[in-house]
Amino acid sequence: MSDLRCTALRGQLLSFSDDPQAVGAAASHRHLEDGVVLIEHGRIVRVGEARELLPALPARTPVEH
Repeated sequence: MSDLRCTALRGQLLSFSDDPQAVGAAASHRHLEDGVVLIEHGRIVRVGEARELLPALPARTPVEH
């Protein structure tokens, strides 16, 4: 078993930043069609577009779909 310190999860991402009733539906969330969640040592360290994050990943980082 290898010691994985960094993992990337790739797929559609949906996150909410505010109450839709307070700011409206469009302003309350963020949807990424092709996103990445980067996890290091069990903690989320970055979330963003795959085209931006994938090239900057540490070498041999596993990417799960």
